[in-house]
Amino acid sequence: MERIHSHGHSDHDESHTHSHSHVAEPVKGHPHLHKSAITGGLQGLGGSAALMLVTLTMVSSAELGLVFILVFGVGMILGMIGVACLFSSLLSYTVSHLEKVYVAIKAATGLASIVFGVFMIAQTAVQM
Repeated sequence: MERIHSHGHSDHDESHTHSHSHVAEPVKGHPHLHKSAITGGLQGLGGSAALMLVTLTMVSSAELGLVFILVFGVGMILGMIGVACLFSSLLSYTVSHLEKVYVAIKAATGLASIVFGVFMIAQTAVQM
C-alpha cells in the first residue's frame, strides 16, 4: 500500500513544500500460517462429505464405518491444512521476493473469480 503525503522544509533561508510517497513494506518472516491452518482445517471438515457417504454404503459394519469416518475426516483435515499452509507460504514468499509475480497472481485470481462468477450467474439464469 502506498501513502502519499506532503510536508514543508526550510533549506538555507528558503522554504518549500513537496510531496512524496512511502510504500509499505510487507512484514518479512511472518507468513501467518496459523490463519492458513485454520482455513484449511475448516475446508477439510466440510469438503467431501458426499464422497465419504458414498464410500460408507460399501462398509459392512457400523464399527468399521465409524473408523472409516474418523480416519477419512482426520486425513482430509490434515491434507487441507497442508495445502493451505503450502499456498500461504508460497504467496508470502512472492510478496517479499517476487513482487511482479505476486501482482500477476493477484490479477489472475481476481480475473478467474470474476469469470467464474459471471459463468455461475449465466448458468443460473439459463436454468430459470
